[in-house]
Amino acid sequence: MHRIVPLIFALALLLPVGLPGAVAAPAAAQATPASAAQPAIAWEPCSIPEMPTRECAALVVPLDYDEPDGATIDLAVARIPATDRDGRIGSLVLNPGGPGGPGVVGLAIQYPWLPEAVRERFDIVGFDPRGIGESATVRCFDSAAERFDFLYFGEMPRVPVGPEQEAAWDRAAEELAQRCGERNAETLDHLSTANVARDMDRLREAVGDEALNFFGTSYGTYLGATYANLFPDAIRAMALDGVIDPPSYAGVDRGDGAPDSTSFLRILSNQGSADALQAFFAECAAAGPDACAFAAPTAAETALKFDALMERLRAEPMVVQGVAGTLTVTYSNVVDVVWNALFTAPTWSGLAQGLQRLDEGDAAGFLIVRGLVGGPPATTYSNVLEGQFANNCLDTDNPDDPARYRELARQAEERTPYFGALWTYQALPCAFWPAEDADRYTGPWDAETSAPILLISRLYDPATPHSSAVAAAETLANARLLTIDGWGHGYFVGGRSTCADDYTAAYFIDLTLPPVGAVCAEDVAPFSEPAPEEAAASPPAATPVTMPYPQAPARRGYLPAENGTRMRPASPQST
Repeated sequence: MHRIVPLIFALALLLPVGLPGAVAAPAAAQATPASAAQPAIAWEPCSIPEMPTRECAALVVPLDYDEPDGATIDLAVARIPATDRDGRIGSLVLNPGGPGGPGVVGLAIQYPWLPEAVRERFDIVGFDPRGIGESATVRCFDSAAERFDFLYFGEMPRVPVGPEQEAAWDRAAEELAQRCGERNAETLDHLSTANVARDMDRLREAVGDEALNFFGTSYGTYLGATYANLFPDAIRAMALDGVIDPPSYAGVDRGDGAPDSTSFLRILSNQGSADALQAFFAECAAAGPDACAFAAPTAAETALKFDALMERLRAEPMVVQGVAGTLTVTYSNVVDVVWNALFTAPTWSGLAQGLQRLDEGDAAGFLIVRGLVGGPPATTYSNVLEGQFANNCLDTDNPDDPARYRELARQAEERTPYFGALWTYQALPCAFWPAEDADRYTGPWDAETSAPILLISRLYDPATPHSSAVAAAETLANARLLTIDGWGHGYFVGGRSTCADDYTAAYFIDLTLPPVGAVCAEDVAPFSEPAPEEAAASPPAATPVTMPYPQAPARRGYLPAENGTRMRPASPQST
């Protein structure tokens, strides 16, 4: 989830899809048998203003690959054809992350970030993985309004503070799991990444490619690694960006009892966020107060300034009276906003400006600067959150005792303040999840692939830390790591690196890998661009963002007490 540098991930989900025959309601499994040979895909125009050349289709796949002639589901697919038709190499399939990120919407967001040479030579293809977007959609609420109220104004703050909020989180997570189980009984047991990988191989056949070209971000790297080990001889080129180490994420029990950690803690997402925050303090102090409004003379002093602000908020939220009613800014709200901003370094000047407003007691200014005020709740149903749990809870081992999450959160907070509890609670609904997929893939992860895999990782990635990419390079049998000396989550959100663009284009077009140990610089450092207010005179062009790896429960505390005006929730920018 979400795409940044516009901080609001949910905005990406408002793009019109235009899929022929698409419906908002979840698709029930069909009784028609799946064909033994995957037929060629039938594309139809489905233009949107941002992508007038886009085409859409539905791909029919088995609901259960153990019963290939049984019920089927339709997957939503979209593509933008190669601009150099004579030089076309094939199709490049994208996954924007999540889990829960819709690839059809994500296509319009990710496409402009790809090197021009890649767009020239490949049809760029996005698809909604099963259970997500418009592909056999997991829907746990009767309406978009009901979903919005439960997830954004219910009892699931990003970081619960105190026993009362922790107990409320338990109740909400259990209710969410129950809702999802009751409304999606036919499909919920068949949504593992292994089945998504099998779907992707059907998609490869349908677009006419003998071998797969794939670019996966964040969760998409786990999908790519799963595909590589299920279909090791069917890869032409595969780039994995914002890398998850697959065995750490899966956490398969090796016979020594129940899992004692969660998927996100095992891949050290909390440490990645903590390291990214320290990088924010260092870059802010180095830039000085003219460029970074929150700067103190040194990185250490800037960190202490932040700690003092957060302690005040933990003790007592800030309340502001305004035309929108009574607005409250809590500790959890600010952790959430900071966490989201760490995904995209170009937003750091705006984050610093918002934190400075808050430090001065201007809660309204903080909300305005961070773009959190205004607008009614969405009326279009987006199932990014449900999709995350529907996949993650099938794919990964997590404790089944809710009390264990509280213990893990406290331990993680000691190691990584602010983000330990946040990442722990990302997985809590898995303690109650009512489904299991017998087709889940649990390894091994070291199959010899028909082509080397390119791994791309930033040094200060707040969701999938560089250490996870290093581990994955050792886990996978045939991989090469390209490091970007920079900040943010993933190729499509962190920022721009021309050096990484050139290596990526050479890899997909000529199958040329970067040198061993290659490191690329960012084109633009944090705080080198004006903060939002300073840039207001010349609005920037729309900037695409990808979906962040974990699209977790939304935060509470933004609902005015005296009227129906809503505040716009912040979500990670990224997949």
